[in-house]
Amino acid sequence: MLVAQMKPSAKVWLQEQRRQRNALPSEEETRIRRLKERLQLGVPLELHDARHRSRRNQPKAGPSVGTASLLEQNAVLVARLDTMEELLCHGEEERRMMRSQLLQASDENRRCAMQLIHSALDRHQGELVLEERVFRETLLRHESEAKQNILWELNQCLRGGKLTHVSRNDLTKRKPGVLLGKQFYA
Repeated sequence: MLVAQMKPSAKVWLQEQRRQRNALPSEEETRIRRLKERLQLGVPLELHDARHRSRRNQPKAGPSVGTASLLEQNAVLVARLDTMEELLCHGEEERRMMRSQLLQASDENRRCAMQLIHSALDRHQGELVLEERVFRETLLRHESEAKQNILWELNQCLRGGKLTHVSRNDLTKRKPGVLLGKQFYA
């Protein structure tokens, strides 16, 4: 299972270690060669066998300990790599979510700004309509007062029997209000 997750270079190294472990050490190869030579020459084997037995009983620092630690390190590194990949995927997912939330907030901000602009324009338009209505009412009141004054003076003149000459100044005073009303409605 761990071998399948290893990188190719680690696999090659592990195979080389296995081959070296299964192969005889160079000392053993030279010892076997000497034994073969002695057998051919007829020399007794007892001394060599005693040394060989003492070597066999000595503990060896085997390559399996090193291989096991490398396998453990490789497994730890693969686990860390998996963890990092998961964190990266999680971070990218969070980034996508944050980006979509940012776009939604930006759209909401634009909508709110447009609503504020429209409400300000509506309020300003309402104020303008109100000002226009007040101005028209004021103008109509002044015109009606001017008409009433003219009718009252005309009525006074007709009842009293005397026609008084209305001065030009009175007419010019009244005309601007009437003119303003005509200009406003035109």
